[in-house]
Amino acid sequence: MRFATWIAVLVICGCLNAEAADTAIGPIDKTCQEVNLADRETKKLILVWLYGYASGVNYQTQQDFLRGRDGTAFLEYLTASCEFNPDKRMLTVAREIVRRLITDTTKR
Repeated sequence: MRFATWIAVLVICGCLNAEAADTAIGPIDKTCQEVNLADRETKKLILVWLYGYASGVNYQTQQDFLRGRDGTAFLEYLTASCEFNPDKRMLTVAREIVRRLITDTTKR
């Protein structure tokens, strides 16, 4: 799993002149409902992708909003983002998760 995370980070960070949101690859068009219906391995891969996306954004910010965090926050925020919106796309969810992580870090 760590290897897959690093691959995602390298892909996103490889585009230093672009915003992470502009270079997002992966399950960006999958809906929350599709993720909820997916098998366990697919769900794990989507969590890895979300962490990789956040890592790319984190790399471009001045404040390290991932320090001291594990996958628990991503899983909680994924659940919260998708709970009432089964048609929401993963790129939107990823952006919401990043905003929440930044907000939580700012409050510390």
